[in-house]
Amino acid sequence: AAADPRQLGKRRLRERLRVVSEAQDVLGLLCVLESLVAELSSCTDGGSWYRRLKLLIVDSAFAPLLSEAAEDSRSLAGAQLARLQLLLRQLAARWQLSVLVTNAAPAGSN
Repeated sequence: AAADPRQLGKRRLRERLRVVSEAQDVLGLLCVLESLVAELSSCTDGGSWYRRLKLLIVDSAFAPLLSEAAEDSRSLAGAQLARLQLLLRQLAARWQLSVLVTNAAPAGSN
């Protein structure tokens, strides 16, 4: 019996897409990105999921930073933003990843 094409498509999509982490704050996001850099650096197997990674989507990257900036000093928020930018650029340049960053800040954020 032939497999249902819709089921095959769903299975392929599950194999290719992964939610790596749902970081709740900027430090958590930085840790996740640093872990991704470490995984990519240590991978030698061309069949590894990390080696096949082509697109990194960081959803609402700046929302936690905006909410934390009100509590933290502006210099700390600026340093965190600079580190985030550096990691994303490194991922894009060194491993030829497409990086998409959304900025869906919650209502009431500055």
